[in-house]
Amino acid sequence: MIDTPQTKVTVSPAESWSIDTQFSSRAVPIAQRVARIAGSKDLPNCRVTVQNDTSRKHQGLGSGTQLSLSIAEGLCQFANLDVSQEQLAVQIADRGKRSAVGVHGYFQGGLIHEEPTDGRSLNPVVNRIPLPPQWRVAFYLPPTPNDPVSGTIESDMFAKLPDADERHICELQNCLSQNLIPSASRGDFEGFTTAVTTYNRLSGMLFAEVQGGAYNGENVTTLVKKLQQHGAVGVGQSSWGPGVFAWFESAASLTDFHLDIDSELRPSFVASVMNQGRH
Repeated sequence: MIDTPQTKVTVSPAESWSIDTQFSSRAVPIAQRVARIAGSKDLPNCRVTVQNDTSRKHQGLGSGTQLSLSIAEGLCQFANLDVSQEQLAVQIADRGKRSAVGVHGYFQGGLIHEEPTDGRSLNPVVNRIPLPPQWRVAFYLPPTPNDPVSGTIESDMFAKLPDADERHICELQNCLSQNLIPSASRGDFEGFTTAVTTYNRLSGMLFAEVQGGAYNGENVTTLVKKLQQHGAVGVGQSSWGPGVFAWFESAASLTDFHLDIDSELRPSFVASVMNQGRH
């Protein structure tokens, strides 16, 4: 989990339900579920104000999960509903069905390693590892002509995927258990970033059928290669992209890296690791 970009939601009393139109499609179903649990047929009389950078959506940052959880939690607090984290996430926010990383990260922070289950409940956390606070993540956005992967587009792409090869899955599991998790636990930057790059590429190949390779499209692939050619480490595609990340051992090393490279490789933003939940 990273500390930027942040999502802030404020819920305040009002004469009737109110929220900016751009967030209605996300917030209204959540408010309806809150009202139903509270035993009401009407939406709560409140004003929901979302303060965040909406341009960050569908870029591989999990911003949709964070926004839904923030709205759900704010409304539950407003309605004085005492619900569990799983009920808040699954039943009210309608998140965590494929992966619960974003949900657990919202509540706990850190590096989240989840365990797949039967899909009827949130995947449990196997490891939650706080990372060294001096580490930085730079986030880059290439120009891309493709529509963002979300909603029905994402569902259709998942539906087209072939079954994963067992040998490929074993490679991923070995990389995770033998390299990525141990190096993260030790705070071993070199081992961690090497494992992140390997794991990201291997996991991306599971989606090669629908995204054309380990990364989603030519522009993302080119950006990953350029960053690596300039010496960036821990480079990969975040979710479906188009966002690309690179890890740096400190703010100083990140500054040094960007002193002599092309302006096209300037990051969209830089984040610190977030080892605690947002709220």
